[in-house]
Formats: sequence, C-alpha cells, structure tokens
Amino acid sequence: MSEMKGKIAVVTGAGRGLGAQIAHSLLNKGAHVVIFDREVSKKIESTDMIVCKGDVTSESDIENCIQITKEKLDTPHILVTCAGIFGPTAVIQYINSSEWANVLQINLTGTFLFVKKVLPLMLENKWGRIICFASTAGVANPPGNAPYNVSKAGVISLMRTVSQEIDIENVCINAVCPGNTDTPMTKSIERSASTGKTGDRVAYHRQLRKKGLYHQPEDIMDLIMFLASEDARYINGQFIQLTATRLRG
Repeated sequence: MSEMKGKIAVVTGAGRGLGAQIAHSLLNKGAHVVIFDREVSKKIESTDMIVCKGDVTSESDIENCIQITKEKLDTPHILVTCAGIFGPTAVIQYINSSEWANVLQINLTGTFLFVKKVLPLMLENKWGRIICFASTAGVANPPGNAPYNVSKAGVISLMRTVSQEIDIENVCINAVCPGNTDTPMTKSIERSASTGKTGDRVAYHRQLRKKGLYHQPEDIMDLIMFLASEDARYINGQFIQLTATRLRG
C-alpha cells in the first residue's frame, strides 16, 4: 500500500473515537492531518497535525478550516467525513421532528457541506480522495433508529451521485459502511434505557457486547488507508460494507 508522505488530510469528527484513530493512522502513514471537531483540544497540535474547532453544519466553520489548512499546510488531498451522531433510539412514533432534523443535519448535511467545499480544490489539483462514513444501517435499515438509517442511506446516495459528477481521473469519492463497531457512540446506545419505545435496538447492542461481536476501530483502518492512497485511483462511487455479524447495522 502506498505511503502518504506529504499528503494533507482533513478528518471530521476526529476529536475522539473512530475519527481520532483515523487521524492518527493517516499521521503514521506520513500525512499531515487536520482534525475538525466541535470538542477537541489544541494541546494535541504538532508540526504535522493541526486542530480546527468547528461544527460540520456551519459553512463558515468549514470555510475557516479550509483557509487555515491552506495557510498552515496547503490544499487538502484527502477528506474523511467521520462526524456523526446516532440520535434517538426509538421506533418512529416516539421520534420528534427536531430529533429527526438534528440527525440529518449533522450526518447528511454536514457531509454534503464538507464535500461541496473541498471537492473543487481536489478537481483543481487533479488529485483527491474523499471517504464518507456511512453505515450498514443505511443499507439494512434496522428497527429503532430511523433518522440514523435515513441519514446514512443519504450519505451513500450523495457519494454515488458525486462520483458520477467527477469528470477527471485520480479524484475519487467512496463510502465506508462499518457494521457494529466498538466506539463511544455504540457504548452510549448500550447505556440507554431499554423500553418498548426502542424496539429491540438497545437489547441487540448489549447482546453484541456479551457475545464479543463488536469489531474494533483498528479493524477498519487498512481499508481507510487504502481508499486514501494512490493505489485506490480506479475505485470511485463504491460503498463498502464491513460487518462481522448479521447485516443489521
């Protein structure tokens, strides 16, 4: 697999969990990394890693991040859109409209805004890799989390649409669809109160933990590093599912 020495990568949602692991994996491969998150400390900055505090739903925050990246490093070569929330764990009649809108705004609109702002720079440079985080939930549609499912299905559709709008070689956009991964987000689901309002979602995640069926963030890293590399120049418009359990998301 090609190393990424000299490449500049922006990773959203990289303040903790899966995003943080991706950021450090890219750094270890030789890339300069920009961490974008609402909650992240400037103390982790180094010559090869800079921090931009911001919200993926704010165009001005995204524009500020891109400006800082260009001033301190250069134009981004790699974008990984990892920012996201799970939202309410409930069947649809117990989900209110503000909860629905919030999940779609962060997971789907946040991805759209970052891709919209960064893609033109990649097209101008004639090199770019965009990796959107979706989920097997966007394909399998498990009960008890409709906003999340729809948002991740939307990310897949957005990615596939944009892939057909790219008209030059070596600029690629793909989506990764992890299954049940051991992250702070899935731990928060397990801690939820299991009621009739949640369907079987909470119980399902607790069973995964009991049976040791979560995969770890590091299990996904090889795929991310490959899709971000020169070796992935002919892979475009694909969504790749990773799941060690039944296709439930």
